Order: sequence, then C-alpha cells, then structure tokens
Amino acid sequence: MKYEMRYSEELQNAIAKNVDDPFSDEYFQTIFAESEQRRVESKTLFDAADGYSKRGNALQQIILITTLGLGFVAWTSVIKNERNMIRMVFIMFAFLTLTYGIYLFTQVPIVQ
Repeated sequence: MKYEMRYSEELQNAIAKNVDDPFSDEYFQTIFAESEQRRVESKTLFDAADGYSKRGNALQQIILITTLGLGFVAWTSVIKNERNMIRMVFIMFAFLTLTYGIYLFTQVPIVQ
C-alpha cells in the first residue's frame, strides 16, 4: 500500500467510505464537478457566440440586398430616356430591394 499516499484526496475519502467500491457515483461527481461547471459555462458562451454569428449573417444579407438596390438606382441614373420601360423596371426593383432591406433590418435578431 505504498501507493495510497499518492491517491487523490477524493479517492482517499471514497476508499474510507467504501473499501469494496470506492468508485461510486459520488466519487465521480466530486472528481468531475469542475469540468461539469466548465461545460455549462462553455455552452452558455457558445450560445452567445452563435447568436452573434446569426446576427452577423443577417446583417451581411441586408448589406447584399441593399447593395443590389443601390445598383438598380445607379443603372436607373445611367439610362437617359425617362419614358423607357427598362428604367421604370429598374426603379421598381430599386424600391422593392431597398424596402425589403429595411424590412430585413427590422427582423435582425438581438443577441441576449
């Protein structure tokens, strides 16, 4: 029993309680209590990071759609003839995409 001095304090306490079966559930709960606490903390932090990731993805989508709407505005300004049907189509697409971008901005998730 020269190795018993090197046993952890938790294992020595478990042996003192039950010599035949020192590796009880209580022993493992004691040993892994800190790692379980870290796991819970990491899950909380992961959920927060996931929320920021979803928010970032939504904002990138808004930037893409708004850029498309501004592109339609730019093409509309290049077309000279006001009665041209394509200019009206571009104006309509510009309003639709910019309005949709504003709508999406109101739907961006807020990170708690």
